[in-house]
Amino acid sequence: MKRAIVLGGGGSKGAYHIGAWSALNQQHIHYDIVTGTSIGAMIGVLMVQQDYSIAKNLWDHMTLDQVIAGGLNLDISIDSFIDQKNNILPFIKHYINEKGADITPLKQMIHHLYDPKRFYQSPIDYGLIMTSYPSLKKVEKIKKDIPPDELEDVVIASGSCFPAFPIHKIDQQSYIDGGYSDNVPIDLAFKMNADEVIAIDLANTIKHPLAYFNPCVTYIHSYHDLGSMLDFNEQRLAHNQWLGYYDTLKTFQQYVGYYYTFEKDFVPTFKKTLNVIEAYLHEYKTFNDHSFIDVFMDYVKKPSLNNMDFDIIPLEILAESIHLDPYHVYTFSHVHTLIMDFFSDPSIYHYETFLKNISNPKLLYDTFKDYEQSYLIGCIYHALKQSHALYRDIKRFNTLSSKMTLCALYLLHLDSQFNL
Repeated sequence: MKRAIVLGGGGSKGAYHIGAWSALNQQHIHYDIVTGTSIGAMIGVLMVQQDYSIAKNLWDHMTLDQVIAGGLNLDISIDSFIDQKNNILPFIKHYINEKGADITPLKQMIHHLYDPKRFYQSPIDYGLIMTSYPSLKKVEKIKKDIPPDELEDVVIASGSCFPAFPIHKIDQQSYIDGGYSDNVPIDLAFKMNADEVIAIDLANTIKHPLAYFNPCVTYIHSYHDLGSMLDFNEQRLAHNQWLGYYDTLKTFQQYVGYYYTFEKDFVPTFKKTLNVIEAYLHEYKTFNDHSFIDVFMDYVKKPSLNNMDFDIIPLEILAESIHLDPYHVYTFSHVHTLIMDFFSDPSIYHYETFLKNISNPKLLYDTFKDYEQSYLIGCIYHALKQSHALYRDIKRFNTLSSKMTLCALYLLHLDSQFNL
């Protein structure tokens, strides 16, 4: 059985790959093939050389100056540009003259890190994706077809994200970033005789057709936005490594969660409660049977749910609404306590107004549209807690917002003094 690691492209978001690599090592997951695009191709060479410590040290101290001469940290905000105003004019001047940024530091870094002897003697096979220009055709290169004196060139070509980076020429043929033709080269891994694939995608929206429906593919990605491709902010890189590490461990069932990370220390119970609630709500002909399921499916954007999702998703929405730090490992009991403490005081919420105007959703929306989501959830929670016609009012609040009503129901489910 041959296992391939597939590394997607994404510039500075490649810090996520380093975290994932750490988790794969921790899980003692071996691999026989590495394929990559752009930054995935660059890190892939180090994976073939099995130089994890070198890669980790590099990304722990990575700066933009190691990639672009006189470049700008592009987190795409006006404040960022103002902070770097002294670099803007020389950057633009070189950018125009060379049709892209000056990536001399990146070329020097690749030359320093890559060891052709270790690379070619390694039993781990390797492949990458480039895109020919101007035809925009996909070009696949595998280890046996890459001459040692061309290795650095094809890696640079794979990461030449034009127009940010200049077009790269090899033997008079022009190439741009492989992401223009295949940003997550799973197909290449199978062509190289992989029996199973672990694919690591740096996008937070899954688009690859093999992500869910091929049983031979394990797909790792973040539900967080990993930032822009040239954001080398120190905290951003550290956060992305953290996410790569824990998202990988979640994929291998060591932890659970999507935007948050939880210990596996609970028994899921909310699905049963929700089934009872929906059974009563079916008595109302105007109740939308799919409204709560739509909240779950929209949150995770995957084709199916498991029992734990019915607890994890409302808990995560509630955690996000109270601005709980996502870069931390939590126990369910701890988050339950934090959330119930936050929503416990009824005097904070004008839930009477909610009950009074519940038959007029538009008036409720106009009254509370500028309030934070956590406040509105708290209002619905306490309104339902005081309701004398619970299921009728659940149906009415559901018309206003299925998402907030679902969260309020989860709070009632956690409330030991309330019996649904």
